[in-house]
Amino acid sequence: MPDMTTFALTALLVTLGSVVSGMAGFGFGIAVMPFMLMLYPPKVAVCLTPVISLGGLFLQWTRVRRDADPFVAKHLVIGAVLGIPLGVFLLVAINPLQVKLLVGLAVVVAIIAQVTTGKTEGPALRPGRWLTLAGGFGGGLLASTVGQPGIPVGLLMAWTRLDKTVVRGTMVTFLVVTQLVAVINLFLQKVLSPSVLGTGFLLMPFYLLGLSIGNKGFKVASQGLYRRLLLGLLTVSAVTGVVNGISALLS
Repeated sequence: MPDMTTFALTALLVTLGSVVSGMAGFGFGIAVMPFMLMLYPPKVAVCLTPVISLGGLFLQWTRVRRDADPFVAKHLVIGAVLGIPLGVFLLVAINPLQVKLLVGLAVVVAIIAQVTTGKTEGPALRPGRWLTLAGGFGGGLLASTVGQPGIPVGLLMAWTRLDKTVVRGTMVTFLVVTQLVAVINLFLQKVLSPSVLGTGFLLMPFYLLGLSIGNKGFKVASQGLYRRLLLGLLTVSAVTGVVNGISALLS
C-alpha cells in the first residue's frame, strides 16, 4: 500500500483523469499514466490503471451501451482480446525503462495523430473490419503494457468523425471489456498483486467522482471543445512521459 501522500496525489490524479474519461469516453490512461510513473514502479502503475477504472467503466457502460456502433464495437473487442496476452508477455519481458519510454512515445504519437485528424467537419466514415480489428489489437497491446488502451482506438474514432455520442458509447464498450480482460490476464500472469488490487479498490470512489463530473461536462460541451481539452492534456502528458523516460535513460 502507498503512503498517505502518494495515495492523496494518486486520488487527485484519478479524479482529474476520470473527468476526461467521462467527457470523451476514453483518455483516463493517457491522462494519468505519465504522472503515475512518477509515483509507482512501472508495472504497479500499469496494473493500477485498469483496476481503478473497471467498476466506473461498467457503470458508465450501462448508461451509454445503446449509443455504441455494434459493428465497430464488436471488432474492436475481438482485436483487443487477441492483443492483451501479447501485451502481458511484453510487460513481464521488458524492463521498467522501456515501459517509461514506451508510454511517452505512445502519447507523442497520439498527439501527432490527433493534430493531423483534428478536422471534425465532413461526412462520417465507418472503418472496415480489418482496420477496426487492428485498432482493437493495438488497444489491447497497450492496455497490458502501458495502461493506455484508448490511444489507437481513440485515434481511429477521431478519423471516423462519427457523432460524439456514438464515439463515446463505442469507446466505453471497448474499454470495459478490454480492462476486464487485462485485469484477468495480469492476475493470471502473477503481475497483479493483492496489495495493488486493494489500492485500486480504495481509489475507485475517486474515479466515480470524476466520472460524474465528466458526464455532466459531456452534456454541455461541444465536440470541438472536449477534443481541444483532451489535446491539451495529451500534450502535458506526452512531455512529462518523454522527459521521465529520457531522465531515466541518462541516470
